[in-house]
Amino acid sequence: MVKRLPYWGKLAYGVGAGGYSLIDRIMVTWLMYLYVLEPIRGQTALISGFAFGVVMFLGRIVDAIADPLFARWSDNHRGRLGRRIPFMLFSGVLYTAVFIALFYPPVAGESPVNMVYLALMLGLYFAAFTAYVCPHLALLPELARSNKDRVDLATWKAVFSILGVAGAAVAGGMLIDSLGSYGMIWVMGAIGLVMLYIPVLIRERDFAESEPATLGLVDALKTTFRNRPFLIYLAGNVTFWLGFNIVTLNIPA
Repeated sequence: MVKRLPYWGKLAYGVGAGGYSLIDRIMVTWLMYLYVLEPIRGQTALISGFAFGVVMFLGRIVDAIADPLFARWSDNHRGRLGRRIPFMLFSGVLYTAVFIALFYPPVAGESPVNMVYLALMLGLYFAAFTAYVCPHLALLPELARSNKDRVDLATWKAVFSILGVAGAAVAGGMLIDSLGSYGMIWVMGAIGLVMLYIPVLIRERDFAESEPATLGLVDALKTTFRNRPFLIYLAGNVTFWLGFNIVTLNIPA
């Protein structure tokens, strides 16, 4: 029989959202600063602003493609640790490692090598991000036994997400002043990594109630995009994050 998730489990679930929010905000805030605006190495721009925009756009395409693929893979996974936790367990380290690697371009000056490197690393970054975040989000309704559980889980997820974003915005610059740019990256990466693995302490098979996926990938996508309320939400979500990212990019300036 599936047990009800204790309160510590709700907190643990929320902490994971703080981990990927922290790491992702540091990436969004400081990556363009490194490659385009005022390189951390004290050199000239590593790639042009146009090239950075193209590479970031391609990375987001990888993100969009990876979402349904990892969602489907996770839905149909069968393992002794459950179907969500294994993805979070194996993607957390990769996600953090790629995040750090993004800030170590191979060439000090402007070079097409940096553009290729950034494109490859961003593609891997967004794939690893999706491999963790999709199962983490899917775990919420499976852990909830009641409306109160859903509210508690969503609340702690939101609280730690805000803390992660705020930590990246406030502490990022402070750490650069005290530890230098690379010190900041390593400290934030380490904090984010620890937070990513707190939800793994939840024994998914004991607390999660799940049913196998019944729709194929294509049918699931068609059903999703026929859902008008979801499309309205999607449009609002996209415009919100577009505006928020524009503001975030101006923090280093």
